[in-house]
Amino acid sequence: MAAPKAANKSANGQKLVTSSNKTSSKPSKKAAPTKQLHATRKTQTSIHKPISSTNSTAARLSALGLSSIGSSSSSSTTTSIPSTQTRITGSTKARDDSLKTELDASLGDVLSLLNPRSKKMRASRQGGTVVWAGEDVDLDGSSSVSSQLQAMQASVAEEERRRAQQAKQSSFEKVENDMQSALDLLTKIFHADESLAVYMLRLLPDFSDAEIIRTRDPSVLATANVVVDVGGEYVPERFRFDHHQRGFTETFDDKHDVKLSSAGLVYKHFGRQVVARVLGWSMEDERLEVVFLKVYEDFVLAFDAIDNGVSQYPANLQPKYRDGTGISSRVGKLNPWWNEEGVDYMERFLKAVEMTGTEFVQRVQYIGQSWLPAREIVQKALTDRLNVHPSGSIMILHRFCPWKEHLHLLEEELQIEEAKKPLYVLYEDDTAKQWRIQAVAISPESFTSRKPLPEPWRGVRDQALSTLSSIAGCVFVHASGFIGGNQTQEGALEMARQGLTFGEVQV
Repeated sequence: MAAPKAANKSANGQKLVTSSNKTSSKPSKKAAPTKQLHATRKTQTSIHKPISSTNSTAARLSALGLSSIGSSSSSSTTTSIPSTQTRITGSTKARDDSLKTELDASLGDVLSLLNPRSKKMRASRQGGTVVWAGEDVDLDGSSSVSSQLQAMQASVAEEERRRAQQAKQSSFEKVENDMQSALDLLTKIFHADESLAVYMLRLLPDFSDAEIIRTRDPSVLATANVVVDVGGEYVPERFRFDHHQRGFTETFDDKHDVKLSSAGLVYKHFGRQVVARVLGWSMEDERLEVVFLKVYEDFVLAFDAIDNGVSQYPANLQPKYRDGTGISSRVGKLNPWWNEEGVDYMERFLKAVEMTGTEFVQRVQYIGQSWLPAREIVQKALTDRLNVHPSGSIMILHRFCPWKEHLHLLEEELQIEEAKKPLYVLYEDDTAKQWRIQAVAISPESFTSRKPLPEPWRGVRDQALSTLSSIAGCVFVHASGFIGGNQTQEGALEMARQGLTFGEVQV
């Protein structure tokens, strides 16, 4: 399948949040409800209701959330905080100054209405704080001017608090949206694990066009439906996927002891859907689980280990050289140098997302479309080996494929007894149009064979080897005895039969 675009602009209002001081782009429409994640938390962020430039005192008071207060002694006073159920769309100094002016004007109206006869009542603003002064005059014996002013002060103070909060968050453009899908990541310096986590999530339909915002602001994190690599909590039912908090011990399964990074957490919970989408398979495909586990073992596990500082070898061993070509190293090099200025962090991060994601997709495709078909060939040959030789020690691949790793994994999965494990594997060399007999190694990475070909044959070729072994069509036997060749399948099979009876199995 095609890789998702690494653009930061959302087409549907969804957001993947990472922390930067950049203003995010405004989505063009509301996001559709998430189906797979079932993340339906409604975002609620305060906003002031604009005060219109009207000459109507009652209108201005109403806009402030205050009822109109008459001069009649029968008038009553009520104070309410303005509604906070709509999202902020931005904040500018001009709008702040306009608000202050209108608040002061409305305050003067309140003072006049509360006590038109008072000449001493006034309002002033000092250092951002509203200061009140005036006479206490009872209204209908139930309330004083000072109590009314206190109520007004509380309302204005609340409004100023909201405006200050807007100023703090002016780098983020807020959107009225019942379904904000967001991934929140660490600020500025990025790593391979959150880069891959974002890419995998964007492979899912719910987040394919999601916008990325990088932040550590708790108020922004609280509005997100998915939080990755930040936030200090792992709560999968609420889609919180951080691994930095004290006490975190989650691993992929009981066979692994490496703690998960954000990449591993996302893969553990969404990996099957991601793999199925890359390969175009249904979630019911019986092959899916095998590929899901293999991708973690061969690709994602390294992200977890490196991010958690797990070495590949004991600490007392010193490597002979440094390898800076691994994907975690390459992602790290995308971060700005310590003395580099004017860097677009989001642009660099998106490159990291694309880099890790491209290699992830390539690995999934290889495992699903090359590694897995080879496994199926090896599994059939392993099942049929008793038809080749009653000992089960000779296995024939009717089509060549990478087989060593598959054979050892299948032997373990099928719990094949040691005495019944294959010792020789036969396959055709399509290039030379000859057959090969290869001794099975004691492990996929080892050069030591379970039973090498007979020592007298090693290093001997062609007719001399045929004469020595009494087998027609011999081509060669390697000096180490791990592989040999014959012109025909029957000749290679006879070399294997004689090899079984020559000497003892090496352990």
